Amino acid sequence: MSRRKKKKHLSKLLFIVLIFILGFFAYQNLFKNNIIEVIKQEYNIYSKIDGYNKELLSRYKSYNSLFPNLEIEDIVKGVNLDLDKYNLEFDDNINNFSKDTYYKKDNIDRYLAYQDDNNELDHHEIIRRVNSNLDKEFYVDYVNTDLSKGLLMIANKFYYLGDYEPDDLITIPSEYGGNSLKASEITVNAYINMYNAIKEETNLKLKVNSAYRSYQRQKTLYNDYVNRNGIEWADKWSAKPGFSEHQTGLALDITTSSATFDNFEDTEAYDWLVDNCYKYGFILRYPSDDYYLTGYNFESWHFRYVGVDVATKIYNEKITFEEYYEYYVK
Repeated sequence: MSRRKKKKHLSKLLFIVLIFILGFFAYQNLFKNNIIEVIKQEYNIYSKIDGYNKELLSRYKSYNSLFPNLEIEDIVKGVNLDLDKYNLEFDDNINNFSKDTYYKKDNIDRYLAYQDDNNELDHHEIIRRVNSNLDKEFYVDYVNTDLSKGLLMIANKFYYLGDYEPDDLITIPSEYGGNSLKASEITVNAYINMYNAIKEETNLKLKVNSAYRSYQRQKTLYNDYVNRNGIEWADKWSAKPGFSEHQTGLALDITTSSATFDNFEDTEAYDWLVDNCYKYGFILRYPSDDYYLTGYNFESWHFRYVGVDVATKIYNEKITFEEYYEYYVK
């Protein structure tokens, strides 16, 4: 064999040996890393628990240090419920809260505080009340309404509209019982569809008694109620200026030409609206059974436009707009 061929053969051999050595070390390193990862997982006592989130590992360890007597399963559950943020120990009571459909992690300290003062109530009822802000004081613990929510903006005794005025107000046509009143365009169009539907099915004709009210108009109305019947009565039936849902342009007071506010709940039109208004995007805003959640007495005539999807969800789940807003929107 010539020297040139020997040199070429030797080069190939060295190359093969080099590849083998590199592959061997790469395999060793990979194997080593895998072994370390397996060991880590074996000694990560939290990783075997249902609901484990590796991103929360440091919080599991900190929570375990805070409450060393808790079971590992409860450590994972507690951190997953953000209890470590409130220095709260996971227990059966908190577990019962967390199982409720409308449980909000951020409200856990409020649930527990409300429970201390109302221990006769079950967990679900406490959640309903706190989610509706009943652990706060009407017209005192309020915030400005988030107008960016559009159709789903809320106005009640905890949410303040200020001098807000809708920019899409149109007149409800007289042929639809509009009485020259105004509301937002989308509300008017939905009302017309509902008007036509009930007329076609029952031959009944709806009538709008009140729609959009400005801040100033609500101020005059509320003060008149106070002067005539006292502030306690007024607060059950009317909103203070800036807190009225009518100011959004999304609310309508509906009856028929033959009914009044006093007897509308006994009419066929009321029954039809309760069963069908959600199909057109409306909800009965102040139901009789939930007056304590809404802050207002039962109003059989007051309907609020929220859109078909939301109205359908509220109808099916049998909840108030307060509950819907706090859980699904806010």
